Amino acid sequence: MNVRDKLRNIGFRLNELTIYLDISRPTLYKYLELFEKQEFDSIDKKTYDLFKYIESTRGITKPILTDYLFNQYVKESKEDKPDELIEKISILLKSKKKLDKSKIELIKRIIEVENIDDLEKGMN
Repeated sequence: MNVRDKLRNIGFRLNELTIYLDISRPTLYKYLELFEKQEFDSIDKKTYDLFKYIESTRGITKPILTDYLFNQYVKESKEDKPDELIEKISILLKSKKKLDKSKIELIKRIIEVENIDDLEKGMN
């Protein structure tokens, strides 16, 4: 089963991947086609790693893939400003509408904090 089929089977839309990968839809389709043809040198590393993960993960589900994307995304997004990071995470998890202002502020504080003790003091 190829990457496209696996994504379709778990109900993960290609549009969601374009957000995570920060590429256009046509570019994603091109990369999928190249991956299926095993022309790996023409695919950027981030996209290749994701496709390889999807391809090799047995029993992949939407929550498993979302967790992978979230963990990879957060690690690579440390340079982002908190508002941009929250927006990207919200889009990725399709939960922006569910996040209220207090949750967004908490996430901002967690991202911005230099010392975990400062975060604990702020929460008390």
